[in-house]
Amino acid sequence: MTYRMYHLVMYNISPIQQGIQAYHAGMEYARKWFNTDEFRQWVNEEKTVIILNGGTSNSNVNSKYYGTLQKYEAELVINEIRYAGFYEPDLNDGLSAIAFLVPEQVWDKEKYPDWNDYIDGKAWDEKIKCYGDWLDSIGGDKNEWLREFLSKFRLA
Repeated sequence: MTYRMYHLVMYNISPIQQGIQAYHAGMEYARKWFNTDEFRQWVNEEKTVIILNGGTSNSNVNSKYYGTLQKYEAELVINEIRYAGFYEPDLNDGLSAIAFLVPEQVWDKEKYPDWNDYIDGKAWDEKIKCYGDWLDSIGGDKNEWLREFLSKFRLA
């Protein structure tokens, strides 16, 4: 199993600051989760990082704005995804970045195709029977949620 470390960063800071904030969140992740098998695998074998535009750092989770890092943080908590956030002192202690590891079943669409690609050409009754097999192949409900969650972000 391979992993990538994904970061959600504020959109309204410079590109170099986005990289720095992602680094800070990654270090917080390392501090918090250094003993997990997933982190050891990533740090010893992979080290690939992906930095995504995470929207604003609006502290009002019920904000009318589409994306705030606080909303995304809450979604990660609800879905039991290990993560770490970084709160930047120079940005009024605002949440500036979030880091989390993502397994290959989420991002490797060649090896683990999307549902529609998986069932392409199959009869309707066969599609229904295949759903459980497909879900198992991508690692279960949590990874299905991560696929959907990550689909709304673009590279920073």
